Amino acid sequence: MPPRQSDTTKRQQDGVKSPLSCHRCRRLKKRCDRQYPYCTLCHLRGVACDYPHHRKERVRRGDRDTPDEVSPSTSHQSSRTVATDKSLHKLPSRLGQENAHHQLSELDELDFLAASFLDPDHFILAQLETQKKDVGITKSVADLVGSVSDIQATAQVFFETIHVWMPIVSKKQFQDYLLQRLAFRRAEFFLLVLAMKLCSSRVTVAKSMLYRTVKQLYFDIESSGRLSIQTLQASVLIAIYEIGHGIYPAAIISVANCARIGTIIGIDRSLNTWDFISRGPWIELEERRRVWWAIIILDRFMNLCYPKRYLVTADPDPESYLPVDDGDWDSGFSKPEDAVTLRLSSQVHIGRFARFAHAVPLFSQALSRAHEDPQNTAQLRRTILSLISLGETEGLTNRVLFCTLNAVSYIAVFVLDNASSRSGTQDHAQPIEDFISPETISALEHALKVMAQEYFESIAQDCDTLSPFLLHMLYRALMAYLRMKHDPAAGPHIVLNIQALKLALERFRSRWLVAGTYLLLAKRQEVFSLIQTP
Repeated sequence: MPPRQSDTTKRQQDGVKSPLSCHRCRRLKKRCDRQYPYCTLCHLRGVACDYPHHRKERVRRGDRDTPDEVSPSTSHQSSRTVATDKSLHKLPSRLGQENAHHQLSELDELDFLAASFLDPDHFILAQLETQKKDVGITKSVADLVGSVSDIQATAQVFFETIHVWMPIVSKKQFQDYLLQRLAFRRAEFFLLVLAMKLCSSRVTVAKSMLYRTVKQLYFDIESSGRLSIQTLQASVLIAIYEIGHGIYPAAIISVANCARIGTIIGIDRSLNTWDFISRGPWIELEERRRVWWAIIILDRFMNLCYPKRYLVTADPDPESYLPVDDGDWDSGFSKPEDAVTLRLSSQVHIGRFARFAHAVPLFSQALSRAHEDPQNTAQLRRTILSLISLGETEGLTNRVLFCTLNAVSYIAVFVLDNASSRSGTQDHAQPIEDFISPETISALEHALKVMAQEYFESIAQDCDTLSPFLLHMLYRALMAYLRMKHDPAAGPHIVLNIQALKLALERFRSRWLVAGTYLLLAKRQEVFSLIQTP
């Protein structure tokens, strides 16, 4: 008597195949051998196997909801009926009888990335992990990044320019983990390198090919769920580029997006926690902290430009830790105990970026009180100027023209004093100095210092380290002088000041294209003033 053949062997010998894959294999995206009357996968799992009659036939709703637990040796129609009855009355026993592989196979269609956001508590309780999608590196991206030596050259330019006033990328971490990131986090690392290159280079067209490539790569990485500190650093640098070149409303959206991603990956908690130290190096915690401070600063700067908007980041509390000294952090010598809280920042010597962060609460107050009478905000304006003086005594503003603290602080003074909007309503018998506050006069004098002979040459030669914040401060000063120009009490020096500020914006246009937009806005104001003059 010949040996008994298995059912699978007999089916294979019959050679009968369906022209189409079965419904279940198509739904689970499995390779189906199309054996008839039931394929091998369905046979091994002990589930019903149903083939479509037409090529474009979809899985029927009744088939999708069928528990598929009966033996394939019975007819397909009766098996679905019996299984449906059992699913209504004996669901617990059915789950107990089926093997774990069969039960978990039903979860193949679950999007774990979406589930981690839709129900995070259940996701954590189930100890699930998201599987990040791979992001392909196109040839255009690879060519723009270049070789390892090209990456190092890009980083050197960045650290000599943008890093001077926005130090959010660790020099030491970048060099020490360059090869590791190339091997294991290539997409996010390439994005950061291109964002550094984008932000530190001069352009003649704002929406250049490099800008579009970086934005597309960022979109691909964000869509894949590969959110990391490198992704967020790149996002901040993209926002700075858009601010500096006047790409709106993209700049506003980018800043808000930075804040949202920061909360998703948890760096917003870095201001008040030391827990990260037990899980990672101190230098990484400091890097995360600096990125979040940068987002807070950018959020307030965007609103100082137009105070009717709303902040997307909360104000830091007095126990929030400020960044450590910039030089110590770059060299890798900083320690956790070097960090100072916001409450104690006025009593000790801190670094340039830390002093900038120290001014954040004052910027927030300026935003909330922007529409109050200037007489009620005089004390706040004096406090802002005292903070500038404190920075100068610490030696942080030896290159005062490039100091972001001074620029944004004077913008806050302009917002509080609102001199540009009130200059047309004052009593013309009064001198301008009696109408405009001393704090605004100080801000205007600082703006004019940009064109002083002793600074002019250094600006022209070292324009790459210029902050776009300074350009907005110059523009606000220019608009104030343009309104003063038509006042009978205005002296001839007003015209000279206007020419000096225009020359400064024209000179800085080669670095940040937004200067050209400011000049056109000033020209528009001059034309309107001529039309309205009787």
